[in-house]
Amino acid sequence: MRPKATWLMATLMILAALPARADLSAVRELLQRAPVTATASANEVFVYVPNLDLLAAAAEELSAEIVLEHTGGEDSYSLDLRAPWQTPGIVLRKHPEQDYREARVIIRADGEVAGEFTLTLASPAEAAAAPPLSGEVAYIEPGMAMVESPRIVLPDMEALRTVALDEAEREVALEAVAARVQTPINYP
Repeated sequence: MRPKATWLMATLMILAALPARADLSAVRELLQRAPVTATASANEVFVYVPNLDLLAAAAEELSAEIVLEHTGGEDSYSLDLRAPWQTPGIVLRKHPEQDYREARVIIRADGEVAGEFTLTLASPAEAAAAPPLSGEVAYIEPGMAMVESPRIVLPDMEALRTVALDEAEREVALEAVAARVQTPINYP
């Protein structure tokens, strides 16, 4: 078995042996093996709780308290992680014009703290709106229903960033994969 499959089988065996009230050590082990992560984008903070299905199976009550710290103070959220609609990915809206610095996540299983995570939020990267344009326009043959030909401005290929590709891991001979096909139909 692969290491991940072995770990998953061991985890499932632990969960199957749990009594009605969760063994907090099993929940803590799951959180330690796959910790909570957080990522910030321009408009929201994305908190990911891995193995949420296994965590929910291990505890009768599973909740999270998430505190987002920003320049204007902090935002606090309480979530029931056992709710049937709850997904491992939690999206939290950001207030405009606030600089979000940190996310604190506290996971509680059956009323006890199972894990605490303090996650630093990096500044979101700004995506380029569009590639630099050359001013040249591609010619497109207008269709029957078109009054005029559409205009597509071409990118400035010299201003685009170049990326060197690594050597290919393997090569395939075209002759080895090409097959001649014969058919009784004569396509135009």
